[in-house]
Parts: sequence; C-alpha cells; structure tokens
Amino acid sequence: MTKPSRTDVVMKKHGREIFISLLLAMAVLVVYAQVRNFELVRDDDYTVMSYADVHTAHGFDISAAFTGGPSCFPYRVPLVMLSHMLDLVLFGQAFGLHHMVNVFIHIINTLFLFYAFRFATGDTWKSAGLAALFAVHPLNVEPVVWLPCRVTLLSGFFFILTLLCYFRYAKRPTKAGYALVLLFYVAGLLAKPEVIYLPFVLLLMDYWPLGRWRGTAPAYNPCALPEHAGLSVTALLKEKTPLFLVALAGAGLATYLYIKTPVRGMIPKDSILPLFTDVLAGVPLSYLVYLLKILFPFNLSVFSGLDYVPPGAWEIAGAAVLFFLITGLVFYTGRRRPYMIIGLLWFLLTMALPVVLSGLFRHSLIHRYTYLPGIGILVILVWGGHDIFKHNRHLLSFFVATLLVLVLGSMTLSWRQTAIWKNTATLYESLLKSGHRPAEDVYTDLGNIMLGRGATDQAIVYYQKALAHSPADPRLYHCLGLAHARKGAVSAALAAYHRALALNPDFALAHNNLANLLADTGQIDEAIDHYRAALAADPGQPEFYNNLATTLAQSGRIPEAIQHLEKALAIDPEYQTARKNLARLRVMESSGE
Repeated sequence: MTKPSRTDVVMKKHGREIFISLLLAMAVLVVYAQVRNFELVRDDDYTVMSYADVHTAHGFDISAAFTGGPSCFPYRVPLVMLSHMLDLVLFGQAFGLHHMVNVFIHIINTLFLFYAFRFATGDTWKSAGLAALFAVHPLNVEPVVWLPCRVTLLSGFFFILTLLCYFRYAKRPTKAGYALVLLFYVAGLLAKPEVIYLPFVLLLMDYWPLGRWRGTAPAYNPCALPEHAGLSVTALLKEKTPLFLVALAGAGLATYLYIKTPVRGMIPKDSILPLFTDVLAGVPLSYLVYLLKILFPFNLSVFSGLDYVPPGAWEIAGAAVLFFLITGLVFYTGRRRPYMIIGLLWFLLTMALPVVLSGLFRHSLIHRYTYLPGIGILVILVWGGHDIFKHNRHLLSFFVATLLVLVLGSMTLSWRQTAIWKNTATLYESLLKSGHRPAEDVYTDLGNIMLGRGATDQAIVYYQKALAHSPADPRLYHCLGLAHARKGAVSAALAAYHRALALNPDFALAHNNLANLLADTGQIDEAIDHYRAALAADPGQPEFYNNLATTLAQSGRIPEAIQHLEKALAIDPEYQTARKNLARLRVMESSGE
C-alpha cells in the first residue's frame, strides 16, 4: 500500500478551506480585475504619487516615509508611503498595477478574515459567508479602487492579522505569541493611527468567540491552559497593558502631528462648540445611516458624504429613539446569542471616530469608513440568520440560498461601482448624474485636477462651466485667474483676479496671487499694495509675508523686508524659504548693498 503524498494529506485535511479560499479570491478578482486599466483620478492620487516620486527619484529614501507625508494625510502613514514608493520603483507610471496591489491586499484581508473566524469559532461555512460578504460588499469598493485609500486596506491587513495572531495566542498563550500581537498592532498604527481601538476589540473577542471572560464559554476549542480561561475583566485588561500603552503613545503622537502639521482637511477652529451640540446630538443618526447603508448598499454615489444637510430636531430625536431601541433589542437577545452583542459593539466601537469626524467635517456618509466596522454587522447577519433557521432544514436551505444571492448581487453592484473609478471623466460624470453635489462644485474639482496636471486649457473650460452655474462666485474667478496665469495669458488672468476681488474685496488668496502676477510683470508698487491687502484680510499666512518681503527687497526696501520675514518665521519657524531669504537679506544689509 503506497503512502499518501504530502499534498494528498494536506488536501484531505484542509481541502475544504483551500477550495473556499480559491472561491473567495476568484470573487474578488471577478469584481476588481478591471482596475488593471485604471488611472489616477483625483488630486489626492497625484499628491500621494508626487510625494512618492520625489523620494524615489534619486534613491529609495525610507526616512521620508516616517518624517513626512503627502498633504492629503493629516497624520503619518509610513508603511503606506513605503508601499507606494515601492510600487513606483517596481511599476513606474503603470498605475493599473498600483491598483492591482490594492486588490491583492484586499484578497489577503478577506482570506485572513475567513481563517481568523474559522480558527476562533470552528465554523467553516459561517466564516466563509462572513468573508464572502466582506470581499464583495459594495461599500468596500472605494477603499479598494482609490489609491490613497491604501491606508484603509493596509491598516485593515494588520488589524485582521493581529486578530488572527491574538486568537492563536488566546488558545495557547506564549510570550512569542503576544509579541507577534504587539508587533502587528504597532504596524497597524504605522499604516493608519485610526486602528488605535484594536485592544478594545480584542477585549470583545475575549467575550465571544473566545469565551475567556469569567462566566462565558468559548464558541469552539477551549483554551489549552485552564488558567487562561474564566478570567476577570481586570485580568484581561491587565493582560493588554502593553497594547494600551502603545495605543496611548500612538494617540499622543498622532494628535501632536495632526495639530502641528497644517494640512488640507484640518478640523476648523469653530468646531469646538458643534462638538458638544451638533456632533454629539447627531451621533445616533450617523450610526443609523451607516448601519442602513451596510445592510442596504444602494444608491452609492461617489463621495455621497459631501452632500451634507444638517438634520432637523425631529430627525435627531427619532434616530436617537430608534438607535436605543435597536441597541436594547440586541442586548436582550444577546443573552443567549453573544455574537449579537459583540457584533454591535464591534460596529459601534470601530465606527466611533468616523462618526465624530463625519459630524465635524459635515459629511453624511463616507463609504470607506465602513471597511472594518462593517464586519461586526456581517457577523450578526450570518450567525444570526443561521441561528434563526437552523432548526428547519428547508428554512436553513433558504437562508443559504439567500446568502448566495446576496453575494452575487453584491458582486454585481460592486463591479458597476468599480467601473465608475476608471478615470477622472467616468468618476465625475457619475457624480454629475447623481446630483449629490452641485454642478459648479464638480466642474471646479475637474478644473483643479486638470490644473494640477498642467492641462490649463481643459482647466479653463471646466472653470468656465462652473461659472455658468454660479456666476457670482469669487472663488471660481480666482481659479480661472490661476489657470490663465499658468497659461501665460496675463491680461485674462488679471481680469479674472480683479473680478474675484470685486465680488469679495477681502479675498486674501486672490490678493496674494494677483500680487504675484503683478510682481512677475514688473508692477511692483501695485503688487505691494495687494500683498498688504492680503495680510490685512488674513494676517496668519507666513507665505504672504514672504512674498511681500521679496517684492519689497526688489524695490530696495531691505529693512522692511527683513521685518516681514521675521514675522513669517514667528508664525512658522520651519518655513525654510523665508529663513533662506532672511539670511540672504541680512548679508545684503550688512554689506551695504
């Protein structure tokens, strides 16, 4: 009798899991393989790629990923930037391959999710159902197909990997196992600080499916060592002390860098009061909006979160009542079905920061925020559906069939949603058709993108289309002026800037850019007047002081120029351009030039 080969043994023991893994990977590829022909679509794409390109052009500058980052990220994401830099080295400007890297990360996340819950619960088919819904859920399209959203994918990778390692540690605790949990958690924070909540999620997992809390039972395969089961909450919290210390350090560093680095998208100064009024009052409504969209992922307009409409008092009150009713029902039924409580708490905990940010930034719904939080709701859906129908063979078959229909339907919706992201034109055509954003805003975004790419003629066309919808908007005339100036059409640029200022005399940026153009064309005195007007309207901009100082120096007014450079550095001590200009002018002053 021949001895079975190693392959035969593996297939006999793990054949079902391998087959499911292949199906999951194929489902993702069916939806997302089209991204191999996709391009960069928005400003943020170019910002990320530009930063990566600068720091790989003359060697692979690893330190740049840790010490800085693109302006579209209000926090450090070193591991993400390293991955983008590596993509540029390997694939160059073939951005379809960059997109495929996102797809493969999502495949790995899906497989890790399957194996993590398979390991913890012992239920292969429920874990497969959970992973399948996660793999092709329409709300997960945005993080997969939009390159800057690799922060979500890569942090999700380390989040789920940490979860898997923790499940193994909980079954057989060792120092090496805990070290892996700690290592991957740190990596997750280096991919995106938002996963700071992971230690609390692990505490939830101790309740279910691990059953490590005193008075709870594991869903499958009790802990190998009895002393690591039936633990008090205090003991479980103490066990996670190193993780909480890392979380505290990560939160402090992320907050410091967020406040220190002035980037686009910062929380406005006037958001403190809304934090205690609009934001907190609207938390139940925000949770319900996200919950309903996870369960019913239809009408998925791109950037639908930007069409924010402040909710009325009755909407807030009604949402609060419904939210607490749902929570109460889940906790009531969760006495016998602990996955109900844990699934809901997973969702509430991991969605907490996005919900607050949605209120602060006036976003009604951002699809990518649900990438990890949605897992909690899917757990309730899969395990709850099975528990409801498991006592009747026909009803259970109906549930399985319904689950398959949901997966196939999600694949169809996700495939269509993915196609929208092929290029800038398809993305914004979809946005225009949806009506979720005013046409002038869409055309302005398109103009900004074209201007960033150096396509000034196209930018001018889009700005003019925006003006056709909003002819009294000074910001649009300012953008039009920028485009004409880049093209070299000085007269048209001057006319656009003057029109912007006629509509808004305190438009600081328009004063500054008009002054730049006047200085470039030798109209120094007029330029100085407009720089002073820019500073009068917005005295907190160090660039305005630097620009004024440069122009004053050209007219021979060195001492006054030095004063303005000193003011620029008082506002931003790390403003290197002003520092260099100041050093040069001091040399000129001391030499009597």
